[in-house]
Parts: sequence; C-alpha cells; structure tokens
Amino acid sequence: MFFARAFSACSVLAAAAVGQVSTVVSAVWPVGTRNVAWHNPSLVGSAQLEATVAYPAVSAGIDMPVQPRPEGWPVIVFLHGFGWIGADYGALAERLASQGFVVIAADTCQWSWTCQEEDGRAIYSALVTETGDSQSPFFGAFDRHRIALVGHSMGGTSTGNILVGNPGYRCAFTFAPALPLVDPTPIDVPFGIVVGTADAITPPGGYAQPYYNTIINAAPLRFLYLLDYRCDHMNVAGLIPQPWSADSVAVFDRSTSLAVGFLRHAMEIDPTGLEAALGTAPLAEPMLVSMQHAESRPQVWASDRFHIGATNRVSIAAQSVLALLMAANALGPRIPTPFGDFLIDYATTFPIGIALVGPQSRADFNLSLPPDPTIVGLPIALQALVDHGSDLQLGNAWLMFVEQ
Repeated sequence: MFFARAFSACSVLAAAAVGQVSTVVSAVWPVGTRNVAWHNPSLVGSAQLEATVAYPAVSAGIDMPVQPRPEGWPVIVFLHGFGWIGADYGALAERLASQGFVVIAADTCQWSWTCQEEDGRAIYSALVTETGDSQSPFFGAFDRHRIALVGHSMGGTSTGNILVGNPGYRCAFTFAPALPLVDPTPIDVPFGIVVGTADAITPPGGYAQPYYNTIINAAPLRFLYLLDYRCDHMNVAGLIPQPWSADSVAVFDRSTSLAVGFLRHAMEIDPTGLEAALGTAPLAEPMLVSMQHAESRPQVWASDRFHIGATNRVSIAAQSVLALLMAANALGPRIPTPFGDFLIDYATTFPIGIALVGPQSRADFNLSLPPDPTIVGLPIALQALVDHGSDLQLGNAWLMFVEQ
C-alpha cells in the first residue's frame, strides 16, 4: 500500500500537542444581490416567498450574474428577528456571501414566528425548484445537497421549530436565539449558537443555554459560544447602524467567523472549517466567556490544509476517553458497523495514533509532511474512532490532498 509506505518511510505520523497554527484562509468573492418573490409550493404561509438574495457574483452589484460553479453554491436560508426583515441584515448577508454561500434572507413574516416557520419550510422546496428552472437567474446556482438554516432572535425560535420536522436542511446556526416553541430535542443535524452576555433581549442564561441543553444526543455536533459584555443582541448579527464601534466590529468578525467555520464543517465543504469554531483562535479570543460543545459522534478536522514540509494538527472532538485517528488513501465505500459507518477505504486503512481526550473534549495529533514535491497530490482520508469506556464509535471523515 503506497500511501501507508510513503507515510511510514517519511516518518509522517506522530501524536502530540500542537502550538500555534495557521488560520483558515479562503477566497473572498464579490457579492451580488437580487430581490426575489418565489411561488410558495406549500400554499401555507406567505403567498409569495419574498427574499433578498446575496451570492458570489461575477462582479459586485445588484442583479449581477452568479459566479458559475459546477455543483452550485452552498445555501443559507436566513430567518430574521421580530420586527425586522431579511433586507435589514445586509452586513451579515454580504459577509456570508463573500465567503462562498448563497444567502436567501426571507423578507416575509416580520411580526409572526408562525408565519416564519411555515415560510422557512416552504423556502427549502422553492429554492430546489428555482435552481432547476432554466429560466431562473439562479439556474444551477444552488447546491441542493448543502442547504443550511440560520436565524437571529425570533428566527432562532423558528429554526428550532422547523428542524423538528426538518424538510432537508443539513445543519443550523443561530445568533442570539429565542427559545423554540416546540421541543427541539429531536433535532438531528449539527447546530451552533453564538450569543453575548450583554444581550438584554434574549439573555443567554434564559434562552441560548436552555436551547443548547435541550438539543441532547440527537445532534451529531452542538456548539454554544458565549461572548462577553461587548456582545449584545444586535451587534452579534451586524444589526446596528453605522458607524460601528471597534467593539462591534470585533464582535461581528468573531460571530461570523464562527458561523462560517461551523457551517463549512457541517455541510462537508472544508476539512479545516471547525478550526474557526473549536480551534486555537476561538479558544484564545479575548472576548470569550465560555465555549461548550458536545458530539453524538466524534468530529475530526484539520487545523490547516496539508502542505509539504509542514506540521499540521488534526483534532477529534468527542465525549469520550480515548480517540484513535485512522488514515487511508481514499474514502468509502461506506461500510455499516455496530459502531457507526466506516467511511474510509478499508483496504488501505492504518492507524495514525491514539490520544487521550483532554479537558476541552478534544484529542490532538500532529501530522508532519516531508518537504518532498513528489507527494504533492497524495490523497489522505481521515476518520476517528473513539472509546466511550463502554462502547466504540466511528465519526465523520474527510478526504484531503497534499499541496505544495
């Protein structure tokens, strides 16, 4: 097995703690915007699904063509807070779109969570129809397999309600959410929350924390990040008038970085995405008060892309005692086991190492690559296996390639 031999010969694998790592770097796209009014296929809720759409465009501006992408862009359906509409969240939509998402910010249901819940379900079906319509400006623009639900305040309430009867959203993220009006325990997709201690409208102790607590073991990954006195109900989602204070800029930068990283991981876009939520930088954030996360199955990610001559940290987030990191030269085929699905190529799988899960519910491994240009393009598939003390459990998997 060339992959295993190559790594063994080059002394690539070692388990250890890691020091400072590079931050996630991504392309910043010019953002286009377009107002839409789509037919409501459910006939429940608003007659027309009006929204402000922000998207990666060939050049910035209103009604500019979408930047072509063969598989379409990952999509965020955004639900606004009470008394607002999606168009009011221009700063948030533009930030997310610049990072490679289409953001469909609903402009309906300004005062009604019931209406918003109905429209949030209907938008999912409407956007799937829209991207398949050859007459639409968004024909082929949406990745139908990567659609996330994001909400602020009342929109966070609607997010939980919608996901209890999920029409197909892959994951969710909320900014300063109010509590769902139905039991969110059945939510079975990754779910993230960011909120601040200065939030006097939905104080985290009465809203975000019980919200997080009730998403018990169904969610593969749940996450709650609490910012300090500089973060309030509005600036966490960029819903404040200009000019912004330095504190509000810092809050917005951190909250959107968390959202982007979390969503990239949960939608299986970026093997380094979770570093922006659970990695070195967010844990060292001066505004951080507390960070909680829990996994119903272990989550693996890399601190950075794999480059020749570099040492990267690969981490496993898990509620367990011991974690094993495994590697292979390809993904799949998927093999069901009593411990979950085995997702990497069984024939070429070998163990990298075993580590104790630390107090942050994380195990870290170092992977050192030699400065050898002949390994550029080498595939590396990673998956975690953890020991809960009473049983074993397999986690998610990533396929990466060695870069220059």
